[in-house]
Amino acid sequence: MPGILDDNLNFNQFNKFDAIALLIDPATGNIDDANIAAQKFYGYSHTKICTMRIQTINQLTDEEVAMEMDSAERNKKNYFS
Repeated sequence: MPGILDDNLNFNQFNKFDAIALLIDPATGNIDDANIAAQKFYGYSHTKICTMRIQTINQLTDEEVAMEMDSAERNKKNYFS
């Protein structure tokens, strides 16, 4: 989904990035994209992981995930761990 990537990061860079990277819709937790490293780490195909929500694969509770995403938004960060 190259259209949803930040202008500073093109699709090839995102996909080949060695660190696990997911693009997550902050309103829903839906995983919009996953790079190759994330697919290997989580053990899902690109098609499958892009049908999932971060709450499904994250070890935090749904409430903790929501708090992390909320904190990232409040602090104007584009990531959370």
